[in-house]
Amino acid sequence: MSFLPLALAVISPSIVPAQSDGGPSYNYLQLNAGLTRYEDLDDDGEILGIAASFELSNSIFIYADYGDRSANAGGVLSEFTALEVGVGAYVAVAPSVHFFASAGFLSTDSDLSGDEDGHALVAGLRAKASDQLELNGGLKETSTGEDDSALWFGAIFNLTDKLGVSATFTNGDDYDGIMVGLRLYL
Repeated sequence: MSFLPLALAVISPSIVPAQSDGGPSYNYLQLNAGLTRYEDLDDDGEILGIAASFELSNSIFIYADYGDRSANAGGVLSEFTALEVGVGAYVAVAPSVHFFASAGFLSTDSDLSGDEDGHALVAGLRAKASDQLELNGGLKETSTGEDDSALWFGAIFNLTDKLGVSATFTNGDDYDGIMVGLRLYL
């Protein structure tokens, strides 16, 4: 997997100025850690990841998300990595509430099933409940050899105007997960 898309995402805010309507920010870098419980495994899988999102205009953004997961599969430690890069759009549906949708390329590498490429489609809502609190949720469909859908919801509590902490719960076809993160607004 190449880190070129993530590197381009990191430098893009200095190239194209972003707009803001007072709603949730799409300009951030986030570090994540979490646990996933797979239906067919007796052990939780651990997740570490990094995500970035950057506005290109007042309704278009690009994103990149990289995750490294490990789980005990039948007594054998299994490693799984995923890189997703894509583009999305949002529209204000109420003051400080955005409906958004995104589409991306997804590349996975597993020591059990090998390399697979596919796509990811996401649709959801992001609501800025206050200057300190954002609530969000949606549906994600992925396809990398096997289709999967997941519902997720979460919250971001902003400690300052540049730093926030997040928590997200995901319920997928074959797994449940919880993720916590540290978000740096750019």
